[in-house]
Amino acid sequence: MNAGALAELRTQVDLLSRRVRALETNTRELAATAPPVAISDVIEAVALEFEVTALAITSCRRDRQVVLARQVVITLCIDVMNMSVSRVARAFGKDRATVRHAYHAVWKLDADDPNFRSRMEYLRWKLKHAAPHPTFKTKEARNG
Repeated sequence: MNAGALAELRTQVDLLSRRVRALETNTRELAATAPPVAISDVIEAVALEFEVTALAITSCRRDRQVVLARQVVITLCIDVMNMSVSRVARAFGKDRATVRHAYHAVWKLDADDPNFRSRMEYLRWKLKHAAPHPTFKTKEARNG
């Protein structure tokens, strides 16, 4: 290998190293500004807001308040956690049509009822900003 090719190779390696460091820094900054939210965090926040238990939300109960809370959790998983409909369906043991129905039902209620819209805005804000809450656990805290 001649000296010119070796110098070019070193330049390319240096450039790639700087790009990797920049990506690592950006990733750390993004992780610091967007606290991780788990499905359990969403369930706990909705349970508190709708005055139902987390266990009721994950159960098969069909009374109105529990169904609405479950639909809100599904919607927040899609909106706040950016989960796909398929992934939410698997997480809750539902089919995709049920998840889509829940999502659209919540968005319709959100559009029609200002009080409900306020509750949804509060929950979205709470989860996006991960306001310190004694029952909220970040991924780091859960992993110990």
